[in-house]
Amino acid sequence: SSVINMNKMFSDSTLTSLEISNFNTKMVENMDYMFNNCKNLELLNLSSFQTPKLISIKNMFQGCSKIKKIDLGGFEGSLIASMDELFSGCSNIESIDMSNIKSERIEAMNRMFYECNSLEYLNLAKFNTKKVTNFSQLFYNCYNLESININNFDTSSAYGNAFEKMFYNCNKLKNIDLSKFETSLITSMNQMFYNCNNIEELNIKSFNTSSVVNMSQMFSGCRKLKMLEQCLKCF
Repeated sequence: SSVINMNKMFSDSTLTSLEISNFNTKMVENMDYMFNNCKNLELLNLSSFQTPKLISIKNMFQGCSKIKKIDLGGFEGSLIASMDELFSGCSNIESIDMSNIKSERIEAMNRMFYECNSLEYLNLAKFNTKKVTNFSQLFYNCYNLESININNFDTSSAYGNAFEKMFYNCNKLKNIDLSKFETSLITSMNQMFYNCNNIEELNIKSFNTSSVVNMSQMFSGCRKLKMLEQCLKCF
């Protein structure tokens, strides 16, 4: 196959299932909005997809509100630069497998898991985020998320409002280890942990907030916070 663009291929479709196991995706570079707003889609098998040329998958599953599982285990992803709003609005999704994605070129993860209300666990430990400039609203309103592994996140390229509302209303999380976060270029942490009302421990020892001008409601609603390991340069 010589197809290189699958942008918006099934966007706004009313299909409940798709059989695409025979798709040849070896040359595809763009899958932006491919299944965008497929509100009735319940089953989707992408296990056969091969993606050595893929560059962008932003908004690929945005608004797929009935899908419960997405397996991207076969995605190579070494060239992918944008994952903006990838699963935004996937309110019924319970499981996401991104274990094999090599993300050395990722620059944008804004609203990637926005309102993934049913997601309980997420392991992003293998993600290389060194080039990512924007993490804003990354886990916004993921209110069933109980465990998250972002221990190896490199945020050295993040700047401006890149952390705004990052964990907004993640009210089942009990602890987040941000001890490796680099924040010297960040200017706003507005509502970063807003309403994380079950969080008990927070490690922000590495935070350098010398450039931050907005901390509005940063810890607002964090009612159970018992330990805040903060840095000397923070407040």
